[in-house]
Amino acid sequence: MNPHLKTQVLHLKCTTPFWFKEIWNHQQLLRDLISLFFAMARALVLSLVLALASAESVKDCIQSKCRGCGGEQCQLCREDVNTVSACVSSCMDNLCRGCGGEQCQLCRQDASHIETCCSQQGLESVTSQIDTCKAQPTTPCAGLYGAESLQCAWEEDVKSCLETSCRGCGGEQCQLCREDAQIIDACCQDHWHSVDPPQMCKDAKEDLEPKNPCDGLYGAESLQCAWEQDAKSCVAAACQGCSGEQCQLCNQDVQKIASCCDEHYHSVDPPQMCKDSKEEAVTNCFDSKCRGCGGEQCQLCREDAKSECCTGSMRTPSCESSKAILP
Repeated sequence: MNPHLKTQVLHLKCTTPFWFKEIWNHQQLLRDLISLFFAMARALVLSLVLALASAESVKDCIQSKCRGCGGEQCQLCREDVNTVSACVSSCMDNLCRGCGGEQCQLCRQDASHIETCCSQQGLESVTSQIDTCKAQPTTPCAGLYGAESLQCAWEEDVKSCLETSCRGCGGEQCQLCREDAQIIDACCQDHWHSVDPPQMCKDAKEDLEPKNPCDGLYGAESLQCAWEQDAKSCVAAACQGCSGEQCQLCNQDVQKIASCCDEHYHSVDPPQMCKDSKEEAVTNCFDSKCRGCGGEQCQLCREDAKSECCTGSMRTPSCESSKAILP
């Protein structure tokens, strides 16, 4: 621009009112948008040209490899798997030229690139046998309709959700993350569809539901298991509201456990936790009643204390043995 003219423009920009400056700024923005549009259009045209050139190069490649043939020999050559495979590979090399490492693998797995190099009219039966072309991705839910389609879409959404949730993991950590029932269930809830849930969602929900430890047991074993679970629930309820070491002491209190075992008595052999707690509670009771005794005096004392110490439905060896101390 002429220096004198440039000075005049700058003078105008400095002395013109605010509204004129706004118009100037909007014009600059418009010019930037137009430049961006043309850049994008140029990139699109180049990609189309590259795709067409690649598609054409597959045909050219096949013709080049089969040059000099005649009659049926030409047809056999053009439909030869090795020939077409080499040309498809060459097409991929052209499309992915300049890539490196993992970028190359992603480029060769790109759906549009596979479509460009493998969709050769009249050669579908041949390209379908080539590994590169077999990799052409298909929608997992293609061909499904109604409830099946929705269920499939739900499952695919959950899988994508898991990939997002576990992004950044490594090695075994990734596998554990993708198999985490809590994460799977959250993804299933986030992508809910009005159909029967996919199996992976059902399995995750089942894994999160509390298991009944007595499932699969029958008869006396089932009753004994139920007795133990009832006693544990009873102790947990009795210790509700505790904290820290206080909780540990409460849950291990033999008197409390024995009392809960008596409250939930079943007509079977008591579970081991009830036997141990009851025996210890009875022994503690005898010791407190007969502290300081000696010899036969202790036996008589324990017999007298039996009415206070051997209470409840459960019997213990200590209570049973006290019956035989007198003639």
